[in-house]
Amino acid sequence: KQNFFDILEKNQVTNDDFDAFLCSISNKQRKMLYCGENTLAHMVRNKKIFKLEVKKKSASDKKVHQYELNSIDVFENDTLYLQTDGFLKQINHTKKNSGVKDIEKLLSEIEAPKFTHQSILLKNEFDKYKKDVEQVSDYLIVGFLFI
Repeated sequence: KQNFFDILEKNQVTNDDFDAFLCSISNKQRKMLYCGENTLAHMVRNKKIFKLEVKKKSASDKKVHQYELNSIDVFENDTLYLQTDGFLKQINHTKKNSGVKDIEKLLSEIEAPKFTHQSILLKNEFDKYKKDVEQVSDYLIVGFLFI
């Protein structure tokens, strides 16, 4: 059995940090158990946002990691957003980075009936923020609606 980090090193995939978020959802108990690393995770409920705490240290240092298991109650119409740090790394024309508070505000305001519409709103906000500045990092935002 090969160690995940040995495989990464052998293949020299990247020097980037490793982002991860694992969760298990119980529909019967309406709970989500989760752990993660180097990932921004937020739950939006009725336009109120909850930051889900996950381990901050990068796994690229090959040390043995233990993850703290967390839980949160989930309700109908809650939305879970997971994202890489690319949005935070992006600078705008004034050489300022977007902050976590900016993203939290944006996520709490974009509740729309369809994720496709939210995706357009997020891309427009990102483009408006960076203006003519070159994109410095990849970014990914994934949303899950609880029904």
